[in-house]
Amino acid sequence: MTDDDDHFDKLPRAVRSRIRRDHDDAGHWYWVGGLMHPQAGRAYGQVVLPKPESQRRRMPRFMLIHRYVWEVLVAPIPPGHVIDHVCHESLCCNPDHLEPVTIEENSSRGGAARQAARAAKVNGNGHNGNRSRPDLPTVTEWEQLEFDT
Repeated sequence: MTDDDDHFDKLPRAVRSRIRRDHDDAGHWYWVGGLMHPQAGRAYGQVVLPKPESQRRRMPRFMLIHRYVWEVLVAPIPPGHVIDHVCHESLCCNPDHLEPVTIEENSSRGGAARQAARAAKVNGNGHNGNRSRPDLPTVTEWEQLEFDT
C-alpha cells in the first residue's frame, strides 16, 4: 500500500466509493458523485454532509468535495482562503492537486488559466471544456448521469 492509498483510506467509505483515481502520471482523483450546478461551463463535485439528529428536519448541508477532502485529509481551510485546483481539473479532489489561496489569488489564477485555454483553442490544441481527459463525460453528460445517493 502506498502513502497515497493510506491517505485515501482516511476518507469515509461513502466518499471513497464516489472517487475514481487515475493511476497514471497525473494522479487525479475524479469525483463521480453529485455535482453542483455548472458555473460558466465548469462542474464542481459536492457531498451531502451528515446532520446531527437534532437537525434532521433542516435542509441538507452541502460542501464542495475538494474543500471537504482538504479539510478531512489535510487541515482546516484558513480564514479568507479558498481551495484552488492547481491541476485545473474542477472534478479532481486529490489533496496533492489542491492548495489554499486567497480569493484574489484564485481569481488571478483562474483568469490566467482561461486565457491559456482560449489560446490553446485558437492554436488548435483542443482543450475540451473543464477537463483535459477526453474519456470523462462533458458537463452536459454528467448532468444526465444518475448516481446512487
